Amino acid sequence: MFTTKRLEKSLVTNADLHFNRTIGLPIEVVCLQRLHTLAFGRIQAYSEEHVQVNDQTFSRDQCLFFGQPVTTPSLKKA
Repeated sequence: MFTTKRLEKSLVTNADLHFNRTIGLPIEVVCLQRLHTLAFGRIQAYSEEHVQVNDQTFSRDQCLFFGQPVTTPSLKKA
């Protein structure tokens, strides 16, 4: 389940973050070290280094962000 979520729902680019912020969709912020949710909510601001959710700032290098990417890649089953 987590692998599928990581492949299909990861927000990596600024375009992905912009899309979720513009539409007002909530995102999930997950700690890379412990793999547990740190925050869930709408994006308030973002930059090349950080994303702000629920008045907390999270490093883009140290967290995973899940939401609705601009384009969802298709998974090919072997």
